[in-house]
Amino acid sequence: MANTRTFTRDELFDLDIPYSDDTVHTEHVDSGRWNETRTAVFKHDGTHWRVTYQVGLTEMQDCDRWLYQDVISAVEVRPVEVTRMVTTTEWQPVPAAEPATS
Repeated sequence: MANTRTFTRDELFDLDIPYSDDTVHTEHVDSGRWNETRTAVFKHDGTHWRVTYQVGLTEMQDCDRWLYQDVISAVEVRPVEVTRMVTTTEWQPVPAAEPATS
């Protein structure tokens, strides 16, 4: 099981996630007719966290960034270099048994 924590909508708004300079990675997860689901990895208090959010697919599309949740669950992640044909960085969950690092 991975380390998790929660953020309120207001906390993420104040941190400007996913548009902040502290956001180090975003990734497409799924698309619907009117919106797209994405993940964002951001650094907060020396730790990297991944949250899921959505954006509208048109400039006029109204959707709730935090999927109508008042409390947003985040998973602690860390960068891991993976070599297949090319070396890439993946953000993998940190197991709950490991202490958080700065």
